[in-house]
Amino acid sequence: MGIIEMANVTRHSLLNYQSALDTTSRNIANMNTEGYKRRRVDMTRYSIGFSRINGGLTENNIVRMRQRFVEDQLYMENERMGQYNMDEQILSRVEGIFGTGNSNGLTDLMNEFWNGWEDLANNPESQPQRTILRNKGVSIAHWFNRVHGDIKALKTQIREEIQDTVRQTNQYLTQLADLNKNIQLNQDNDMLDQRDIVLGKLSNLLDINIMENSDQSVVVSSGGQILVSRNSAYQLESEVTTTNGYTQVQIRRSEGNKVLGIETGKLGGQLTNHNQRINSYLADLNTLATSLSSMVNSIHSSGYDLSGNTGTNFFNPDITGAGDFSVSAEILSDSSYIATATTSGDPGNGDIALSIAALRDNTSMPGSVTLGEFYTILVGQIGQDVQNADFSKTNQSKVIQSLENQMEATSGVSIDEEMTNLLQFEQGYQAAAKMVNAIDDFAKTILNMV
Repeated sequence: MGIIEMANVTRHSLLNYQSALDTTSRNIANMNTEGYKRRRVDMTRYSIGFSRINGGLTENNIVRMRQRFVEDQLYMENERMGQYNMDEQILSRVEGIFGTGNSNGLTDLMNEFWNGWEDLANNPESQPQRTILRNKGVSIAHWFNRVHGDIKALKTQIREEIQDTVRQTNQYLTQLADLNKNIQLNQDNDMLDQRDIVLGKLSNLLDINIMENSDQSVVVSSGGQILVSRNSAYQLESEVTTTNGYTQVQIRRSEGNKVLGIETGKLGGQLTNHNQRINSYLADLNTLATSLSSMVNSIHSSGYDLSGNTGTNFFNPDITGAGDFSVSAEILSDSSYIATATTSGDPGNGDIALSIAALRDNTSMPGSVTLGEFYTILVGQIGQDVQNADFSKTNQSKVIQSLENQMEATSGVSIDEEMTNLLQFEQGYQAAAKMVNAIDDFAKTILNMV
């Protein structure tokens, strides 16, 4: 090898070791930077080109450490974590609305209501007992109205949260399209780190599929519809519909107006709870309210009050559910309209009151259960759903932690490893510098011989 070739090789060696030192220093400086993936210097891909990245190495020499399979797994588990988080948050709020551990819950109120009819049956001519019974009916009506109103308010709040999530999703989609454009122009590792951060945040919001192109831009789709392709982003929008009196929210892609079947992620959790779980709870609550009203009214309207009046309903017969459940106007205005007797002119007859009290054990509700058991099943289902959500969230946290540890092992910065590399590259740089001095001395010797 001639002296000129030796000088060129030595010069490139200096540049490469200097760039390796810069890359290692950059790793150390960014060890706590969110989303930063460690860079590794690959000296086996030696290049004598003059395209310089981080001080001298060509693009092929800087390797961004990543595990694509683990990344994809982490995106998928992030989707589930976003869903479980929303399940736990929303269902806990539902459980609080029903107040299952509250002494003023519906179970206690209904027991007091049935006991009131038994007390009246034992003293059918008592006006104070009638007033107490009416008030117990009013308490049940207030409970139904409050819970129904609070559930409807919760659904309104969830719809607002869905709109916020959609806006946040659209921001991330726009950011990805912009990053795609810049990455196609210049495949900068910092941009790739930023892209992966955005993908991670997006995966927490909805279920997505990610395809990486050869130029490292990504195509993102959800529910079989493309949301990001190259430098184009398709925005999402929410639409509220009403089916059989129950509100539903759908997510559409603004261009093409196609509905996305989003099942996981924060948005999937919000949609599932709003459209399915809470509507199911409301349906059962309305069934309970209308059944209680019709069962009591069917017996009460056939009885006679102290004045011999009959045909009076105890509860409002025209209710549609828990929201408008109420004691009838006649009973509210005058509790003496409460009927106890099966025949007129027999004020000491309490058979009607006994028959209504016996509804406590009537098993004509769906599933052949009593009114009380039907409600117990409902709150039991809510409690079970909360426990399942909490269990899933806890387990999912462990899954994500395991995947993050795997990612950290490959992409994370180890200060011990980087310091070792720093010493190694420093020694290599010093050796190359000595070689430069030797070549310089050799060249001077040759020139002096001429």
